[in-house]
Amino acid sequence: MPKKQTLRFQTTLKAGGTTSLQRPFTRNRPVLMKRKRQLIVRSLIGCAVVLFIAAELLVRFGIGLGDPPLWRLDPKIEYIAKPGDHRRFGNRIHYNAYSMRSDEFPETKSNPEEIRVLVIGDSVVNGGNYIDQADLATEIAVGLLEQKLDRPVVIGNISAGSWGPRNQLEYLRHFGTFDADLVILVSHTGEVDDLPTHDVQLGVTRTKVDSKPLLALQEFFGRYVVQFFEQFKAPSPDSDRLAEEQGDAFEFSTRPDMEAMDELITNSGADFRILLHPRGRELNQGPTAKAEAIEALARERNIPLSKLDSRYRFELTMGNPIYMIGDIHLNERGQQLLAKELVDTVYAWTLSSEKDRREDGNDSSPVP
Repeated sequence: MPKKQTLRFQTTLKAGGTTSLQRPFTRNRPVLMKRKRQLIVRSLIGCAVVLFIAAELLVRFGIGLGDPPLWRLDPKIEYIAKPGDHRRFGNRIHYNAYSMRSDEFPETKSNPEEIRVLVIGDSVVNGGNYIDQADLATEIAVGLLEQKLDRPVVIGNISAGSWGPRNQLEYLRHFGTFDADLVILVSHTGEVDDLPTHDVQLGVTRTKVDSKPLLALQEFFGRYVVQFFEQFKAPSPDSDRLAEEQGDAFEFSTRPDMEAMDELITNSGADFRILLHPRGRELNQGPTAKAEAIEALARERNIPLSKLDSRYRFELTMGNPIYMIGDIHLNERGQQLLAKELVDTVYAWTLSSEKDRREDGNDSSPVP
């Protein structure tokens, strides 16, 4: 039977004598649909890869994650920073060979004219990830003191977040005092009962990490996003602790550690000073029982103590914020105020030391 072909369809004879209509290229339609689906899938995968790379670059270079300071556990100190240089939220974070947040310097003095100071504390002194190395009070004080005294000055920043007197004491027992002339403890009321628990866990999803994450996104989601949602599940230990601190009853459980610190520093030949850093709410409340306990310890052991209340309060009355979120950690302006207090403390010490040397009959060049 001859075929009759049209522009739109052709007639074919089926086995039963009936006819069927078949559009052109119908047999190729499954192939075309398969190719279309593959193209869509490849496009989606390509878009996902581009978005992933863009998100990684944004989190790493825009936010500044992916290169956190590294930590290790210690059986005595509890935890301590690993030496290294890092970038965090656009800030430089540097820990030297002795796990101080300071530039490198030799273990002992090589220049007899050098004034060497150790400043000990917790996150107030450390500054955390939100304060650049150059904006730390200890770094600012070095430049100011060298100008004021016309002598080389080295300041070691011995600190870590949530370190209390026991952590600080064990650090000094392990590393010594580095031939220091003066040791300054920046203390506050949160330290009177801050004993180490040795239950710190290290990891990407923790506050402190022991290895660099492969991806900045890994740290962003594993640490910050998870912690953001976890805060709604249960009250944080810090919230419970703040509630306890507001009460009058407390135990000065770290007093033996502060006394041992005083003895260790004195036996090393260095002088000891305490700076009392007030929390924001304490500026309005007046002296607290915990602050009075620290002051009483200093009086009993003849440790010169200076309070930063008036310096902080004046700055706040001028309309200049000095605290970060919360009422304990200092922002850049607060670090500048602490630096001025460090400068005043070191300068007063140099005058006192010069006077003592003259009274002892030792020749010494005058201090500027």
